[in-house]
Amino acid sequence: MGIQPWQLGQPGFYNSNQITFLNPFVDGICTYKPVGGVIDGIRSRDVNFGNPLFLRPGLLVAKSVSNNNYATWRVGTLTVATTNAGLTMTVSPTDATEINRRIGASGTVVVTGPSTANGSDTRQLTATYSAINTGTGVLTISALGTNQVEQINFGTAATGGNLELTVQTTAGGYVTTGTAAWNATDATYLAAINTALNTATGVAGGIVATAGGSGASLGIVLTYSGGAYAGKTWKPAQVALLPTGATAPEFTPVTAAVSGVFQPGAILSESGYATPCTFIKDELVMMGNGPVDWGHIPDSGRVNVAALVDYPTDTGIQRFVKTAMSTVAGPKFLFNDEVY
Repeated sequence: MGIQPWQLGQPGFYNSNQITFLNPFVDGICTYKPVGGVIDGIRSRDVNFGNPLFLRPGLLVAKSVSNNNYATWRVGTLTVATTNAGLTMTVSPTDATEINRRIGASGTVVVTGPSTANGSDTRQLTATYSAINTGTGVLTISALGTNQVEQINFGTAATGGNLELTVQTTAGGYVTTGTAAWNATDATYLAAINTALNTATGVAGGIVATAGGSGASLGIVLTYSGGAYAGKTWKPAQVALLPTGATAPEFTPVTAAVSGVFQPGAILSESGYATPCTFIKDELVMMGNGPVDWGHIPDSGRVNVAALVDYPTDTGIQRFVKTAMSTVAGPKFLFNDEVY
């Protein structure tokens, strides 16, 4: 008698575990990859199951970008929203313990999710963490967000007069600042520019002007860093009035904005295993301390999303999963919560 798929794992005696049989396919029919593969038994755990060494049917799995081995996709789920400049990220203590086990006390995780709940801007950012508290679930991270920065240089230096700028408002419109009187002292000139920006936009410190490398009379740097300006992309500022002596304003983008805001429910994955491509079908696969043969790798079929384990609740992340699991060259799954 041959070894059955659900019997894979290391020999020995283990505590009993009760599971409910699930077939993640609506009609029970699917196709498999023509050849099997290997699950990384060290990386893969089902931490929300009674015995995490067993992978339940329906558990989402990712494929390594380096060695083609498979491992569980999710290592954690955000429980608290992140902010642009925030230095912490929070998951459950169980997830924190798994991140510490699988990746280490410091390292990187890939965060997948939108900036607003159920939003359409689901993206992936790599978060670098330097410490993890397995009791509270708090990871100490480098700030995820990046603010838009642009520079305005003048062909010749200002010697007098006033500067006016036209900038985008947080509501999406445009506003022209009041006059900012030129001054030979950069600090005084920049204070006038920033006061004009604050008044025009209604956001104190929303757009901050600093001196360019050759001084403010030859150019200024604008950083969109305050309030609703932070971490978002804005139309470049325009010079509405040149100060006396200044000519030929030239606009140069310096840094593109990246939003560091993620909502509760965002998924954390190990780098290299950040994109789900399939799932455990109807066998209970047991992990060990090394590679585990996986003979039945689903490749296509109509999926019952209620049977998927750790399926995201956020509809934006759901769309990410569906797109990743229905590709031209890869897996081709359909999902029963979609109309085709």
